[in-house]
Amino acid sequence: MSVDWDDPVTGGTIRQVDRSSCFMRRPAVDGLQSGVATEFRLLGESWGFAADEVDRPVRLWHGRHDSNVPLASVQRFSQQVSEGELRTVDGDHLSTLVDCRADVLAHHE
Repeated sequence: MSVDWDDPVTGGTIRQVDRSSCFMRRPAVDGLQSGVATEFRLLGESWGFAADEVDRPVRLWHGRHDSNVPLASVQRFSQQVSEGELRTVDGDHLSTLVDCRADVLAHHE
């Protein structure tokens, strides 16, 4: 199974192959299904503003080994916002989120 959605940054289409379907059927993670569906739906909807309209600093952390989110999309987004800062780290999708949390929170105003 795969999910297609519009990339709000590039205007193209992103296809995500559902590699999680094997564990999403397990009772222990049944509650995650609605969260995943919500995330995919939100990614495909209009944000109600263009990236170049953002008038606040935007800091992005991205794992160089992230197979879920292409680095090129994150680079384009960081260039489109007026004060975009992209930090790439040696991690994947989840490890970047976990490993960079202190740095992310330190920059939160």
